[in-house]
Amino acid sequence: FAKMFSNTSRYIDDIVSINNPEFIHYLNDIYPPNLIPTLQNQDNTSVATFLDTKITLNQDQKEFDINLYDKRDDFNFEINSFPHTASNINIKLAINVYIAQLVRLTNVITNVNDFHIKHKMLTTKMIKNGFKRNKLISKFKEFTKKHNKKLLKWNFNSKKDIKTYIEKGFNQKDL
Repeated sequence: FAKMFSNTSRYIDDIVSINNPEFIHYLNDIYPPNLIPTLQNQDNTSVATFLDTKITLNQDQKEFDINLYDKRDDFNFEINSFPHTASNINIKLAINVYIAQLVRLTNVITNVNDFHIKHKMLTTKMIKNGFKRNKLISKFKEFTKKHNKKLLKWNFNSKKDIKTYIEKGFNQKDL
């Protein structure tokens, strides 16, 4: 019985319980009567969201794929979530937001194709905000040297791999 709750995690008022059909029966034991929990996933699908992650059950490999999820991406208008070069900030410091986001992407995302999609979204936003493409490429190369161990999960270990990542993340015609 306890094994069913082994994939259960809670952070403040958010809770997730993966592959646990009995979980719903224990909500009243977890939450007080005056707090009515809102279920994000009404059925037993293979996709769940928790905090800023989207967890998908990969049926073929019998493992979870984890991707970043931001509900603001579902809005029908654009949200500016990164610094703009026209604002009153130090550009040399502001570009470190890009590095921090790369670290976040590699820490959370388990599938390299999902990484490429999120990286493309990130670079597109940063370029729209006035950052230069060649400066971002330079920072990306710097990131790959400093954080190469994070990239090993995707068999990233050569200059050819860096070129592939740059092509997928900075494809000029897509930006």
